Amino acid sequence: MKSDRRLLIEEVYRLLDPAQRQVDMAVRLRVHRKGPHGEHHPPAPRAVAPGMEWPCPAGWCETRDEVIGGRWDRLKRAWVDPRPADLRVAEIGITPGQLAGIEYREPGVNDVLLLGAPRGSKTSGMVIDAVLDSLRHPTAQGGLVAPTNPRLVILWDEALLLLGQLGWVAKASISDNEIHLHNESCWQFVAAQPASKNLGNPIQGFTWAWAKVDERQNVSDASLAEVMLRGASYGESYRVKSSATNQDIAPFQRALEEYRTNATKKLIPVPGKLNSFIADSTWEAFRLSGNWSETDYGDIVSWFTIVYGCSTYDRIWLPHAMSFWPSIILSLRARSSSSLSA
Repeated sequence: MKSDRRLLIEEVYRLLDPAQRQVDMAVRLRVHRKGPHGEHHPPAPRAVAPGMEWPCPAGWCETRDEVIGGRWDRLKRAWVDPRPADLRVAEIGITPGQLAGIEYREPGVNDVLLLGAPRGSKTSGMVIDAVLDSLRHPTAQGGLVAPTNPRLVILWDEALLLLGQLGWVAKASISDNEIHLHNESCWQFVAAQPASKNLGNPIQGFTWAWAKVDERQNVSDASLAEVMLRGASYGESYRVKSSATNQDIAPFQRALEEYRTNATKKLIPVPGKLNSFIADSTWEAFRLSGNWSETDYGDIVSWFTIVYGCSTYDRIWLPHAMSFWPSIILSLRARSSSSLSA
């Protein structure tokens, strides 16, 4: 085992080596949409390295123009400016359902809830958003919060899967629940549920530039309030994004009303059928299986007919989703109208 002194010497040599001093950490987004049979086939990886090709049939998917990140100088601890012409840009695959939440950065809104169906790709969308926040806030810490430790393991695995494909992990410590990236960004993983009432809230004491909360319906209002306080020193640039499934939990249902009426909060729908990698036939099989009543299916999978109403759904989603999946969106609108008029 190497001593701390030896590790420090190796780190100094690495920083002074021109071949290792700078590292490309840049991405753009690739929006995958479904094909004529209601699913994306063949399956696509989470991300592809610069120069690699996606396995998408021609004309199905779209690569966004914006490049986030750049070339990081480890010695100067800053992005190389101007952006080098030979910058190697990786691409991260997303679904149409993830797009609105990932791109939402309206000023004055610091609490965003992504509400949708199980298997709607909400959790992976938040991990992707954390990657982009790490590029926008190098050297800063960010928080990833889950209700319990078992759920935190899922979030950890999701993060390592994507960051590993990008090749950006400098160090991952299970004992500290932290992942460090090459640009000195640090992801801190915290379970919101306290071990006991006498130990206080485990979220206390952190300082974050951004935060993601998974399964918000199972996280208490007190814990979310602590998450909101973690970015106080960052002012209006600090934003918390949460994912949730529409469950009949009284405190969560009261919180939903706040997202409808409070100008500092935003509720963004993530319909399950906008997950490109789950076939339409799978959702239909769930509906016909008998495991869910028609009411439960509507509340959980097609919940926007109840939470929003057709006009709000149109206003939020059509600018993003129509260009990716017109036939499905029109079908959803038709079902929304019939449900509301019933």
